[in-house]
Amino acid sequence: MSLKRFGRTGSKLFASCLLVGGVAGIAVGSVDAATIPNPVLNITVTPTNPQLSDNVRTDVQWCVPDSTTAGDDFTIALAPELTGLPSGFNLLDPNGALVATASIAGAPAVATFTFTDYVDTHDNVCGTAFFESRLDSSLVPGNTYTLRYVVNGSATFEPQITIQPGGTVGGRNTAHKGSTITDPSDQCRTVTTGCIGWFVETRLGPLKSVTVTDNGLQNASFECSTISVRLWSVDASGKLQTSFSAAAAGVTTTCTPAGFEVNATNIPADRLLRVLIRATPNQPAPNGGVTFRNTAIVTQVSSTNTVNQDNVAAQRRTATAGGDGNGVVPTPTTTVDTTPASTTTTIANAVLPPAPPAPAAPFTPPPNAQLPATGSHGALLWAGLVMVLAGMGLMLVSVRRREAASNVN
Repeated sequence: MSLKRFGRTGSKLFASCLLVGGVAGIAVGSVDAATIPNPVLNITVTPTNPQLSDNVRTDVQWCVPDSTTAGDDFTIALAPELTGLPSGFNLLDPNGALVATASIAGAPAVATFTFTDYVDTHDNVCGTAFFESRLDSSLVPGNTYTLRYVVNGSATFEPQITIQPGGTVGGRNTAHKGSTITDPSDQCRTVTTGCIGWFVETRLGPLKSVTVTDNGLQNASFECSTISVRLWSVDASGKLQTSFSAAAAGVTTTCTPAGFEVNATNIPADRLLRVLIRATPNQPAPNGGVTFRNTAIVTQVSSTNTVNQDNVAAQRRTATAGGDGNGVVPTPTTTVDTTPASTTTTIANAVLPPAPPAPAAPFTPPPNAQLPATGSHGALLWAGLVMVLAGMGLMLVSVRRREAASNVN
């Protein structure tokens, strides 16, 4: 185990030992995921001068300390002016390994970045995160807005944008074409069936007949079961106002995944015919960023039999979301044993020293000997016995000397 994790891991082992040892009342919160301190370096928003119909992109630069472990996270409270946010995305290293996951939820929305065990095996882990979103339709063109992002409830980043005029429909003296996204939060990244819608709108009536021919879809296929034809009124600026049934217009449709045709007659004054159909991308794109294009031909015959043909086109790019991360694998610590190795040297014809004497054999008392009692009394008896024997020896020496002296005389 890496030493950089020892403090955190040690506390976990300590808590585990206490539990095994039967110690009650230890809080398990000490081993839960931690909030990563000061992870975000910068947050930017582009473009800085969008129209309300534009996607805006949020970019985050981040780094986490080496003490970060799997399950640790940080949060960013997102600017409330952002709508159509993604629900989540992954942050990958250059080899495709999962570094962290991002989830966005709540109102106002909060992005939570949770790290995997990648940070347990890498140091100096840094990276980026990005996502595209829409702007709230209540923002006013010409005004400047400060988008406020708050990291972990404290650190604040405040990029600014200025809304540009544009994005209105304009007059209705020509046909129009456009697109919609079924789920602005997903943006065709995970749910693809019918995720993108295409609409064609004719000129305002009265019209004797109209024909809408659409065979120009790229990178997707039409879902014919979703085709819808309605009549609409518009306001003074040309925006759609009220929807009406097109049953009286004698509508007929033909459709395949590659294209469709709609025919109608007798479009009333101050009404237009609107065809809406959904489509499915031909290839999944989990990170978004795919551009879909569609062209159509709208043929309109006025009440005076004037024929007007409008070639209309539209495109839609799905919003992107993703990120990356990278780190370095720390060099393992190697412990070198500096204790000198023992060696054995063989010398030819060497005279080895004599073996040390064998230890003396333990005292064995003679048969039927009465051993002295142990303890202090036994010691006194032994001392007395030694003195008696010494005295008898002296007496014997004295007697021998006397006998020798007598023999001399």
